[in-house]
Amino acid sequence: MQRMFLLSAVVALAGLSACRTTMSEPQRASAADPRTSPVPTHHPFEAEGTVSSVGSSALAGMVGGNNVVISRKDAPDVQLHVTEKTQVMLDNRPARLTDLHEGDQVRAMFDFDGDKPVAIDIVAKEK
Repeated sequence: MQRMFLLSAVVALAGLSACRTTMSEPQRASAADPRTSPVPTHHPFEAEGTVSSVGSSALAGMVGGNNVVISRKDAPDVQLHVTEKTQVMLDNRPARLTDLHEGDQVRAMFDFDGDKPVAIDIVAKEK
């Protein structure tokens, strides 16, 4: 009887331990590979809307460099810095930032490098 109780307790503890392990593992919000991502990320953000502008801009303190501004319905525009590691797709094909045009539909995954929002990947469809 005592062995049965001990065995039940061990099985219960093992099951509880397994549940805790799977619950505490971080969930990835993006398929972005952290080894190739422009910024370290575990919980990236998403912006969806239309391309407002592409290129250099002084918005949000970003002077020079490559940036994309995304206009969102019922939300402020978001400006993202784009690096050489940012993956850009246009109409399901690899593209360059300069291939995007005002009015293109866009979804971007991004995270912050300090206080600067950096695009991880940008997926766009021509208007």
